[in-house]
Amino acid sequence: MNIRANIPIALILCASGIASILCVWSCGRTITDPAEIIIPASDVRFERHLLPVFNLTCNGSGCHSAESRAGGVALTSYFEVVFNAPGLVVAKNPERSVLMRVLDFNAATRIPHRQSFQNRITQNHIDGVRTWIREGAQ
Repeated sequence: MNIRANIPIALILCASGIASILCVWSCGRTITDPAEIIIPASDVRFERHLLPVFNLTCNGSGCHSAESRAGGVALTSYFEVVFNAPGLVVAKNPERSVLMRVLDFNAATRIPHRQSFQNRITQNHIDGVRTWIREGAQ
């Protein structure tokens, strides 16, 4: 038996075993802290990047869930955010989007929101929403 011939096979099996363990560990993990969600600087997508943030920060009971609709706004789907609340998102124009006036705590025309919300959203989330709107809110 040639041991040298079996070394590449052993390495492949070992590497695939480690990859499988890592995938099971990371793929099964549920994020509960919105600060763990990092939105990229470009190519922001609603379903992939923003909806998880909204689900953890905005869509709770009494807020912007499909049932509660605080202020008449639900943030539970792309359709709700882009089409069901006129002016909430103005594609390619974050400055005219009401959503940015709520999210950007430093805006001169800011719309006040609950302190509990402000403590859960990060600057990365705010910048990510702004980028998504600027990129056309796709």
